[in-house]
Amino acid sequence: MKYTDYYKTLGISKDATQEEIKKSYRQLAKKYHPDLNKDSGAEEKFKEINEAFEVLGDAEKRKKYDNFGSSGNFSQGMDFDPSQFGFNTHQGGTYQSTGDFSDFFNMFFQGADSRGSSSSSSFSFEDLFGGNTKHSRKKPQDIKGADAEASVFIGIEEAYKGVKKSYTINTGSGKQSISVTIPKGIMPGQKVKIKGQGNAGPTGIKGDLYLVIQFAKDDTYSMEGLDVTKVLDIYPWEAYFGTKTQVETFEGKVVLKIPEKIQSGKKIKLKNKGYKNIKGEMGDLFIQIRIMNPTSMDKSTEKLYKELQENYDKTKK
Repeated sequence: MKYTDYYKTLGISKDATQEEIKKSYRQLAKKYHPDLNKDSGAEEKFKEINEAFEVLGDAEKRKKYDNFGSSGNFSQGMDFDPSQFGFNTHQGGTYQSTGDFSDFFNMFFQGADSRGSSSSSSFSFEDLFGGNTKHSRKKPQDIKGADAEASVFIGIEEAYKGVKKSYTINTGSGKQSISVTIPKGIMPGQKVKIKGQGNAGPTGIKGDLYLVIQFAKDDTYSMEGLDVTKVLDIYPWEAYFGTKTQVETFEGKVVLKIPEKIQSGKKIKLKNKGYKNIKGEMGDLFIQIRIMNPTSMDKSTEKLYKELQENYDKTKK
């Protein structure tokens, strides 16, 4: 009979901890699971990995295997006679088949339960691929597809208040129309999960869709962190003499006092009137002044503007 080196099968050292054994098994089982890996030889490799973990993942089996290996100083594939080490043969020199396990395994553990049930450390399909139910094998037709991501755009004010939106999204399953409620206070880059709207799996079960929120370009508001800037247009005489005006904020109108002789581009701060995120943290609102001229005037106003220009030209001489 040939000696099987279970440590080599799992790619670990003989002094590996139980956690290291489990970790290696998980990685290899995912790689070679026949439901996901259709390459030739993957199924046989998966059986070898399961058998190795069936032994090394169980403290008692591992101890018995290690004691045997040290006594014979065996190496991978080395031939030996089981009867010389106190093992009894069955059925003309072979061992009764136990599930998917080899004769080498059955030599040690004749009469053990079938694959996966004799070791309390064995993993179910769900353990390997994200499920939580122990000791139940997930059927191939239950494997869902990959999750998908798509960027969507909303206005700053929509994000502040929360909004229900409809989008047409391109995924691996083609175009689909979805309706989603975006929570108030969401920030750019944060995601909204839509269950079961991702890519389809082998039999049509879909993964989840994650919408990555982005803020659309806004002519009224701009943001830096939680601070918001809003442009306010005023006339030249308002900028020179100062004035009071109503300003629309996310929470309604407030009265803003504009100081005299303010220059275009200057900002006036309204504390705690900026953006409020999901956690309730609040930024400030900055009103940025932009001086504008009337697009049309009556004759008397136009005359005043003309006199103003003439008087200003005289002061420069």
